[in-house]
Amino acid sequence: MPAPKVVHFAIGMSKRRIPCSKYVMYLACVSTVTGSAFAQRNVWHEPAASLKSSVIELAFPRSAPTKKVEAILILRFAPSFSPELQIAITLQPDHVATAEYRWASISSSAVFRKMAGHPTAASVVTGMKIQRSMISIPRDLATVWLRQFWLELEKTSAQFSQELLSHQITLDGTKYYCEYDEYPKHFVVEMQASEVEYETPQDPSLVKWMNEIRRTVRERAVRQ
Repeated sequence: MPAPKVVHFAIGMSKRRIPCSKYVMYLACVSTVTGSAFAQRNVWHEPAASLKSSVIELAFPRSAPTKKVEAILILRFAPSFSPELQIAITLQPDHVATAEYRWASISSSAVFRKMAGHPTAASVVTGMKIQRSMISIPRDLATVWLRQFWLELEKTSAQFSQELLSHQITLDGTKYYCEYDEYPKHFVVEMQASEVEYETPQDPSLVKWMNEIRRTVRERAVRQ
């Protein structure tokens, strides 16, 4: 699917409509940690960002709405110390709603560390041992989740503007990715917050909402 256009948002900006049907908002605190060390042999090096991105997109593919699909909500979780997972909720015109639950048995970072030389995205994804489960979701519940996205996004924006001066920095944690796609609306949000399964009351409202959906879908996947 084509990459969405990027529009940079400033916290606390005035509320104005932006003439753009596809845009991305990044909500995150960025910190730089520097240090020095003696050169050593056989030291593991962090893979290139482009390769890591290719691995995630290959392991957790995204699809755009079609004539047979009304809307898609994609929730992706990339913990620091646990395997990645993704939930794709699809709302169809025939009153059917489904959730595709994909999860890795081994995290991409663990696979990278085990592989020598120059691994390809495909070889890393193979090592992650991706599993998949399709779950039926009540249409009413899926519709509520889709509507809640906008409310939780507004709450989170307000939280970030209020806490901008607190200087809180998350060095570890889970990267949360949320994509809402309902033609012509296409919205993507990425942020970093508490590790999955270790959420805190201070986490952004959108993150709490994503984790509630994650727990509900996981429980349904276990029961079926």
